[in-house]
Amino acid sequence: NSAIKIFAIENCYRAPPGVYFSFNNLTITVWVKYYSHRNWARIFEIGFKNDLNHISNNFGFVISHGNSQKPFFGINGGISEIISTITINSNEWHFLSVSLSGPNATLYINSTLNIQVNNFNTIS
Repeated sequence: NSAIKIFAIENCYRAPPGVYFSFNNLTITVWVKYYSHRNWARIFEIGFKNDLNHISNNFGFVISHGNSQKPFFGINGGISEIISTITINSNEWHFLSVSLSGPNATLYINSTLNIQVNNFNTIS
């Protein structure tokens, strides 16, 4: 029931302090159109930077898991992940949604259920 205002700082986007997410009940929905395939192309990645090169307690929504062109949602560097069973094409709009509900994670592509993972571990 709310939106997040994001500010551009230091070549990244940093939200103001506060708690914005409940990892036990969370739905993220985006429209995506990408023009060329890139490994690990991110829609977003959010986490806590603990040094110059490492992000901990992170979660990310990715257009392509590696070079697979399969959408991916992961927590804590892939400790918990849900990977699409299908690829998505470049130069087309796609409606992607991931929903976390209790121990379950569900990925939808173009409003169609793609995959569900039970016992999905979240950040505590």
